Amino acid sequence: DLLHFGYFTYDWNFELAEKYYQTRLKSNDLGRDLGMDVIYPMMTGRFSETLLTLNNRILNMPQTIWSYPPKAGTLFFLDREDEAIELLGNCDKLFTHHIYYLQESAKWYYYLEEYEKSKNQLKKFTTIFPDRPPIILWLSAVHEHRDDNEEGIAKYLSELNRRYEDGASGSPAWFIALYYCAIEDYEEAIIWLQRAYDRHEVEMIWLREEPLLIPLRNDTRYLELYSKVGFPMEPYSIPE
Repeated sequence: DLLHFGYFTYDWNFELAEKYYQTRLKSNDLGRDLGMDVIYPMMTGRFSETLLTLNNRILNMPQTIWSYPPKAGTLFFLDREDEAIELLGNCDKLFTHHIYYLQESAKWYYYLEEYEKSKNQLKKFTTIFPDRPPIILWLSAVHEHRDDNEEGIAKYLSELNRRYEDGASGSPAWFIALYYCAIEDYEEAIIWLQRAYDRHEVEMIWLREEPLLIPLRNDTRYLELYSKVGFPMEPYSIPE
């Protein structure tokens, strides 16, 4: 499972990943592996399959925290936002000090336009944990933008740029691109997506499904990157 998830995330070898995923669909323990059973189909747009797998996973392993944020995200992609918000609200009471849950719930609350809840999770994260991965810096920057705090924006973008220049992990170029998408500066976003591709940043596997990239889906530069990453299905097409 881990080997094939590595082929997907680090090598972008969709041929091997897709072949293995098809064998997983026939497995009696479908849902036990988060990477290839859940994350891979989610990032390749198979949300109904992902939801069925997650429900099976939660039924058999209800205590594991790792299933709930992806389920909220899958419900979001299926346009079942109310269910996603309700799920996160229930989980907030259970996983209030878990680093992964706080990070991921802050992200999904942002996409669900529950901005105060997103900020609250972000505040918990930064109060409890010293970690500042690029995803947290990005979320901080977009919330500062919503609050018209230029000083805060500059602070977090500067740190993301420093991480990029240092060649740090966590896909800093990708998250800078997402910041520019959030403020609708799509030209700058394309520049940083290209840099993320050039650095082979892991988050590029979100290129197909990332919600903030929807306005770029007909851009020839986005389509070129999509082709180079090598997704096994055709890209989405936005009607003109």
